[in-house]
Amino acid sequence: MSSRRNEGLTPRVRGAITIAGAPAFGRGTMSNRTAALLVAASLMAMTAATNAHAQEAPDQSTTAVSADTVSPDQEGEIVVTARRVSENQQNVPMSLTAVSGTELREKDVQTVTDLQKLVPSLTVNTGLNRNNTSFAIRGQRGGSLTAGLGGGPSVVPYFAEAPVYASGPGLFFDLQNIQVLNGPQGTLFGQNTTGGAILFEPARPTNEFGGYMMGTYGSYNRLDVEGVINLPIVADKLLFRAGIQRQTREGFSHDVTSKRDYDNRDSTVYRASLIARPFSWLENYTVGSLYVSNEQGPAVVLLAANYNPANPADPTKPPLGALVYSALQARAGLDVRHVSLDAQTRDRLRSSSINNRTTIDITSNLKLTNILSYARYQTDSARDDDGTLFPIQNSNGAYVPGSWNSDIIQFTEELRLTGNFGPLSVQTGGYYDRTSPGGVNSYTQELQTVATTNQTDAALRGKSRALFGQLGLDVGKIVPALDGLNLTAGYRYTWNDFAVSIDLLVYPGVISFPPPSPKPGDLCQLPFGAVYPNCHLSAAGSTSGDSFAFGADYKVTDKILLFANYKKGYKPGGINPILIGLGGTVDSIGFLFRPETVKTTEVGIKTEWRAGGVRGHFNATGYINKYNDIQANVPLLIGALTTGGTGNAAKATIKGVELEGDIRFGRLFSINAGYAYTDAKYDRYVLPTTPPTDLTNLPFVYTPKNQFNVSGVLTLPVPDSYGEIKLSANYAWKGRTYVGDTDPTQPFSFVDPYGLLGARIDWNNFLNNGHVDLSVFATNLTNKTYRTNVIQQYNATGYSTAIFGEPRMYGVSLRARF
Repeated sequence: MSSRRNEGLTPRVRGAITIAGAPAFGRGTMSNRTAALLVAASLMAMTAATNAHAQEAPDQSTTAVSADTVSPDQEGEIVVTARRVSENQQNVPMSLTAVSGTELREKDVQTVTDLQKLVPSLTVNTGLNRNNTSFAIRGQRGGSLTAGLGGGPSVVPYFAEAPVYASGPGLFFDLQNIQVLNGPQGTLFGQNTTGGAILFEPARPTNEFGGYMMGTYGSYNRLDVEGVINLPIVADKLLFRAGIQRQTREGFSHDVTSKRDYDNRDSTVYRASLIARPFSWLENYTVGSLYVSNEQGPAVVLLAANYNPANPADPTKPPLGALVYSALQARAGLDVRHVSLDAQTRDRLRSSSINNRTTIDITSNLKLTNILSYARYQTDSARDDDGTLFPIQNSNGAYVPGSWNSDIIQFTEELRLTGNFGPLSVQTGGYYDRTSPGGVNSYTQELQTVATTNQTDAALRGKSRALFGQLGLDVGKIVPALDGLNLTAGYRYTWNDFAVSIDLLVYPGVISFPPPSPKPGDLCQLPFGAVYPNCHLSAAGSTSGDSFAFGADYKVTDKILLFANYKKGYKPGGINPILIGLGGTVDSIGFLFRPETVKTTEVGIKTEWRAGGVRGHFNATGYINKYNDIQANVPLLIGALTTGGTGNAAKATIKGVELEGDIRFGRLFSINAGYAYTDAKYDRYVLPTTPPTDLTNLPFVYTPKNQFNVSGVLTLPVPDSYGEIKLSANYAWKGRTYVGDTDPTQPFSFVDPYGLLGARIDWNNFLNNGHVDLSVFATNLTNKTYRTNVIQQYNATGYSTAIFGEPRMYGVSLRARF
């Protein structure tokens, strides 16, 4: 769902968000009574947000959509490609949110953490790497993208219609729009998911020569420079677009011992795209991207120590608790922007990709589309998990010169046939992806102050194949009395294979970076009891499963859509290779874990309304998810040994409501609001321990019950000779959120409610020069201090640490168009 529009100067069409004249209301003009009811409904979204805020206290996310510019007498139509056809998003019978490239720029959205402030149901977990995040939608969040272990994310990001691993700032450069699809996906395109999909659509080349240059300067010496050029080489036949963005900023966190700054920004994005239309029936679109960042990583702040100073010999406390406590005492008087760490933290990323989309119009009603992508993702992340000057848990990243701790190549291929035959529409196709190592994957850690590990290499491989199809029936073309009724049915079957191999040594009594070089007789961490050079461990597995979608939607009028959907989502199963390393076999209990499934029932309404000079939108969706075979951390037994792994330990019911609305008072003022309510509860969550451990009452992680956002835009009534001056403000709030592990009584397992306030002044078409836009903005105006996550090792090792969000920042931008 969504509804956000801004007004501007001229109608424009770009990629997937199109601004067009408003269609007639059709089927009669809406009565004043109906319009009044819809006005009240739009206000209801804002009221719900206010009530949620009163019930808990401050925080974040919802809403979205802004189109590019429209003339004063036109109404913005949001056109999306969520169903792989271009259509007004108000006509799409599913819950989705779209945010245009214009709004991304005007809200200074640079990262997925910024994006969650605009999108209902979306929650982001940055983990210990701000440039590589995982998403949660409707209470479902990803496992890792580690193909070698199976499993996978519940929410998949796409760039130019192909799945991507990386989700850092580079994805946000020169976008046409972002579309967030809620609920299971897979019967129409790409990978199968249980939670949703996020589509990043880059701006495509157009038939007009032009471009822009933009510079931004702000707090902590932030300096962003970007430029784009659009060049029609041969009108309508060969179109080219290229751009570059460079972002730098000093860190807002400081190490009082090493004098290093953390939480800085240092990245560059290059992108080029080409559209070739040699014939009227053929189009080939290619986009290539390169993203490089070299940053210091985030500051990890020590918050708590599990130690009893009144009884230092307390046997219930972890052995390292006293050491952690001494570090906690040493940082007394320091705020969360100051730390003292021993690990040389860093966050390097290099992501390169090329995507190709070929479309062939076989006939006027039959189209063949092929989408191919090749990408390489290289990361090297080092961090200090324990937040102290002691080597308790230091993840030191890659140590082999020129290597990465993760170097993955991904290839995807999708072939899709689309047809329209009278009342019947058909989409069918196949999908294939393959992941493989791109080079040496070295990694080392310092553990518990007493050992160093040495991963000399690791190879992760995965393969997925799927067949999918979806049928749509326009019932009104068969039975005129049922005009406006559409039925949908889709099915997908997926096969997954995965494999992992790893060479891992351990050096007890040694604390060293880089780690010692392996020599014969050195101890292997896995396989258990082996010595070098016999430290190689490998394992493989496969899984398969289906997903489906059934839906019905009815156009009550051209401005009111009712819909209902019943869907099943599938997330692959996987393997626990550590059991092989401890002497088990592929037949050992717990080696394989099953796929995870979600069955979703949702109903919704989408409306557009007008009352005199006031118009708006109101969208609402309610859903119930039945979540089965949830993949969770479980203990695994091999003989007398116990280790941790993944198992199907739980099932749950997730219920929720998503609301969005906007009201526009002519050209002068608009207000937008969105609200998401998520009630996620386990029906059963029992670990196979002796006796069994019942975690059924455990809160869902990264799933706030309430979150909302409200924004307003005031256009000043100044003469045209001044240009256009807009004042805007936005407030995003997120309710109390669980971020811990299986013991919610550990300190700092919950993030308290918080809200973030931003404001902006845009002076577009500065002094009516036709080319220059000037903006001044501020984020987190109240300078709210808030945690984005927690590293919870309070019971196990004796510490709780966390990463904090950005402080208040100011900036000014100058944009010149040509």
